[in-house]
Formats: sequence, C-alpha cells, structure tokens
Amino acid sequence: MLSKINRIARSIISLNRKIEFETIVSMLNLNGEDTILDVGSGDGFWTNKFSHFAKDIIGVDPTRDLLNLSRKHYAKKNLKFVYGTAEELPFEDNFFDKVASVSTVEHFNNPEVGLGEMARVLKKNGLLSISVDSLNELNSNKSLMDWHSKKHFVTRYFSLEEIISILEKNGLRVHIDETKGIFNSRFSAYLRFIYIKKPKLLLPFFPFIYFF
Repeated sequence: MLSKINRIARSIISLNRKIEFETIVSMLNLNGEDTILDVGSGDGFWTNKFSHFAKDIIGVDPTRDLLNLSRKHYAKKNLKFVYGTAEELPFEDNFFDKVASVSTVEHFNNPEVGLGEMARVLKKNGLLSISVDSLNELNSNKSLMDWHSKKHFVTRYFSLEEIISILEKNGLRVHIDETKGIFNSRFSAYLRFIYIKKPKLLLPFFPFIYFF
C-alpha cells in the first residue's frame, strides 16, 4: 500500500503530467468503446486513468519492476500490462483504435523507430496523441539540460518540427492546430525547473507553482 501511495504522489507532484494527460485524453476523443495502447506505461498510474475512458487498454513498458507494480496496483478487467519496447511493439499491424504516450518519446533508445512502431499498430483513421518533454535554448541553459537528461535518462530533446517530421514520414497526418505547449510563459517554465531540481525542499510551494 505504501509503495502505491508513493508512486501516486510522484505522479501528482510532477507538475505537468496531469495537464499532459488531460490534453491527450481530449485530443483522442475517447468514447468508451476504444481499444487503446499506452506506450511507456511505467508504474501504471496514467494507464489506469485511461482505463476509465476505454473499452480495453494495454500498457507496454520495458521495465519489469514497473510492470510488476502496475499489475499489483491496478488489477482491472479492461486493463492489461505487457512487456515490450517502443522500438518493437508486440502487436499486429492496425491493432489499436487509439495510441497514447505520456512523456516517454524522449526516453526511447530510437525515437524514430518507436514512433514508427506506434504508427504501425494504429488502425487506419485511428488517433495518436503524445506528450514530449523537450528542453531547448529558448527555455533552458546547457547546465540544466545536462542535469535533466542525466537524471531522467533522456536520450534526445525534440523541437516541434522534428516530431511532426517523424510522424509525417510514418504516414500520419498531424493536426498542427491541436499541438499545445505545456507552459503559459517563460516564467512558468522557470518555476518548474527550479522545482524539479529540489522537489522535496520546495514541496510546500507546490500548490502555488502548479497553477503557473
């Protein structure tokens, strides 16, 4: 029970994940009849949230310890967790109505191949909605980017144009008008970067920072 509470707390205090999740859900137009794939399901927290809007959902992740936690904490009839990497998804072509990923693309060993696999398993006329953590020279300095990439195992930071290019090369039509930045201002981005470096120390300020 304590491990579940700890994992839930980590998800909640990540600042932007809730906003990312809600945005992904709204863009997927979920109707309760969809079969969904969540790529990079981690500890299952957000995959479980998706299950409230789906007929069936499968979370796939390459970390067996996290898969064990997911299966232990979120046992539901319409929810399943399987082992697999983004670069080699264990599913047939055109299998899912919708495919989602909550901030995992930047951690793939090969993002181009991973996004290609997500396109492959998506049904024709299906929907893909993802969020991507991306630092760049406009919102971060080099020292912060180096620290963040090492701490969170980031393999690559993307520009919006790069993500769009990869998706289009895999035959997907990108709705550019539906892309959304998570921060409302550079100030909000700055507050987040301060917080993620020392979350325990700054936890009392979480409610204030959360709404910027």
